[in-house]
Amino acid sequence: MRHTRWRTPVLESIHGVAAIIVALVVIGVGYAQAWPLPITIGVNDTAFIENVGRPEYGDGRVFRWTSDSSQLSLPQPPLNTASVLTLRIQDSRKLRPEQPDLTIRADAVDLVRVPLPRNVPRLYSLLIPPVGQPGKALVVELQTTPMQEYENARWLGVALFTASLSPTSGSVWLPSLWVGLCAATLGLCTYLAARLAGVRRERGLLIVAGAAAIVAVGLAARPIEILPFIQRLAGMAAIAGLGIGLARLLAPVTQAQPARQELRSPPARLLVSGAHLPIYLALGAWMLLLFQQSMAWDGAKDIGGFTWDIWIGVALGVMCGLGLLSRWALRRRGAALVESYAKQAQVALVVLGVAAGIRIGFSFEYVFTHQAADFWVHFKAVREWVRGAPLYNLEDITTNHFGKVFKVPPFYAMLYLPFVRSIGGEVLLFWQRIVNAALLGCVALIWLRMWRLPLFSLAGAALLIVFSSRPIVDTLTYGQTDALLLCLLTLALWALREERDSLAGALVAL
Repeated sequence: MRHTRWRTPVLESIHGVAAIIVALVVIGVGYAQAWPLPITIGVNDTAFIENVGRPEYGDGRVFRWTSDSSQLSLPQPPLNTASVLTLRIQDSRKLRPEQPDLTIRADAVDLVRVPLPRNVPRLYSLLIPPVGQPGKALVVELQTTPMQEYENARWLGVALFTASLSPTSGSVWLPSLWVGLCAATLGLCTYLAARLAGVRRERGLLIVAGAAAIVAVGLAARPIEILPFIQRLAGMAAIAGLGIGLARLLAPVTQAQPARQELRSPPARLLVSGAHLPIYLALGAWMLLLFQQSMAWDGAKDIGGFTWDIWIGVALGVMCGLGLLSRWALRRRGAALVESYAKQAQVALVVLGVAAGIRIGFSFEYVFTHQAADFWVHFKAVREWVRGAPLYNLEDITTNHFGKVFKVPPFYAMLYLPFVRSIGGEVLLFWQRIVNAALLGCVALIWLRMWRLPLFSLAGAALLIVFSSRPIVDTLTYGQTDALLLCLLTLALWALREERDSLAGALVAL
């Protein structure tokens, strides 16, 4: 027994280190293939460039005007390796300072200061010494004196056309410290997530190798899109491991032993009770929200949770910590673990259900105070069709498929046909939101009635978790008609369970 107690942690530690090594080696190979790193200004530079103008077209190329504090945040080159920075720059200003010059700095160190000839494109190749400080990016600053060509005009620096970073040859290109840290985190967290999910150690290493290979192929094939965001991939693995770990702590699992015990029989499968599946659903939604928030912290725009979601998530985290401490205290006192695990899962489901109910309340406040983009697209399309215009504007659809233009089947538009002449859009939108909310409530009641479940029960808490999901909130926010379809399909399912096939067919056809 003592031999098993120390042997298992040692084996897990060895396999964890092996997972880190596998990820470092595999991702390191892909990282070495990512260089040189060419950046086409105005095309694929949004993740690298700051404080510059919008893309413009001139001399047959796309360029951006710099300002007095423009900079490039490039991925760090390989470890202990010098690199060559190449910039294509032209000073095309009509009005220039008395001594136009350009200062290029890398990691707060001046590389060069050069005069700028008028309307002469220049290609500057600069040797950058090995990066001495760890960090996410190599910051290159372009400093020049901006000028206005006329009164109230914008301030212009120089025109930047291209930029590229290429390590020098002569040594093995090892990943930078930042990429190495992300690769190690990805390998370790992927292995831990696989082990928490019940995967054997050897298969866990294979999963790590597969995940690292996907990242390596992405680095080699599309370095511009992958290399600046490799930390998000590591964060995804870490958050996945956190979610699986919390699920294992909050919801008990049982081990299904194989029917025949053999010398090399497969390990016991982990089974989750169906009553505890909503816990996994809720944790999955919260982990997704956490990942979105981590991307927002990393600089992603127009993504992340609402303010109330963040505060509810923090409160759930605190309560989860207190609950785990209570469980540890009960274990120290010798309480019956099976019974405490079952009660813990029930308490977790109730807490997650209450949190979901609070989210639903805040979501309804948000829904009724924001414009519904999809509703107005449908309403205006039907209104123009009634006035004689075509229902589909093919030119607008071709120009921007994701624009605010009607492009769905005509069934969605016909729902608004009886109201466009008699009711204003604002009034119709208000009542549509009321009807959608009532339809969702009807769906919840049908589910409870279908399986004969009481409203105030663990099943009710599970329903709150389902109805707090983002797709349902977005359906109400954007003024979509999916709630009606969901209600019809739910009624069809109920009719099938009651063996009323004709009614079910009619509902599906409708």
